[in-house]
Amino acid sequence: MPKVTKEIKGTGHLDRGTNANLSTDGRITCNDTILRMDTLTAWGPNALLAYLAAINVVTFALFCLDKARAVRGAWRIPEKVLLGCSAIGGAAGGLLGMRIAHHKTRKPLFYLGVPAMLIVQAALLAWLMQESATSAAFFATTL
Repeated sequence: MPKVTKEIKGTGHLDRGTNANLSTDGRITCNDTILRMDTLTAWGPNALLAYLAAINVVTFALFCLDKARAVRGAWRIPEKVLLGCSAIGGAAGGLLGMRIAHHKTRKPLFYLGVPAMLIVQAALLAWLMQESATSAAFFATTL
């Protein structure tokens, strides 16, 4: 069965006169070089998991540090930093920090927002892992 491709010309990342083809299986070929659109497959799931582990440890530490500073009356970590770290992948660490340090548990933005971020992040991670497995299986059989 022939592969259906769509020719791409004049995109911002290609030199003039360079032809690229976008196939229906998610690959871009440019002068017979395969470029993968699936960054999770290209970088590997281990890089994503390492990032998530790191951001969750940092977010957990920030919540605990902010609680300790609140008790001492010292300079505090801004709420936008705590929420921002939770939003970029650290929701599990933020929620754990809220529970263990008993911090920010009365503020609706935190007790509703951080669990909502965790649900979205877990669903996105599950979807990415499924897509990565599907793409890896596809590329293994076609290359």
